[in-house]
Amino acid sequence: MGALGDGGCITTNDFNIYKRLLKLRNYGSEQKNVNELVGHNSRLDEIQAAFLNLKLRAIDETIDRKRNLTELYKKLLPPEFIFSFDLLHSPSVFHILPVRHLDREKVRRDLLDAGIQTDIHYPTPLYQQPALATLFVGEKYPISDIIHQTVFSLPISVVLVEKDLEVALVNYNRSPTDGVGLLS
Repeated sequence: MGALGDGGCITTNDFNIYKRLLKLRNYGSEQKNVNELVGHNSRLDEIQAAFLNLKLRAIDETIDRKRNLTELYKKLLPPEFIFSFDLLHSPSVFHILPVRHLDREKVRRDLLDAGIQTDIHYPTPLYQQPALATLFVGEKYPISDIIHQTVFSLPISVVLVEKDLEVALVNYNRSPTDGVGLLS
């Protein structure tokens, strides 16, 4: 759930974790100017909290709206698009809407030409991230590589107007295709 700026939350039922997190979000400090841990300035300010409190009241409607938009994409995009989730068996709240396509860059350009801007979230596989380099020395993960080469995100904001999205998807479907087949 996005705020007006930075914000977030963590939930736990472990009191020790709770106490540690309180310190970590406040420069590692429980008492002012006494830093027991290396922490951050990650306190949620009052404006963000108030905004998120309002959005929380409509969370169920927001999730339903995003699920409806996802169904519209699934209905109107050709079968070459791989949706890697099942709404019935693993319901998602659709923070992002990842899909896969073998010809990702061409499809992204064609979607943009039709008025649909896409993004690539998390473009680097975890095993290639510098922070994890020592854990995966010499390892190869070809399935992960394929996913990261073919995945991109479709817009899923609740401010999308379904009729506008439908028109854009129809325009996309009218563009010429290269006959790219399904991913396996």
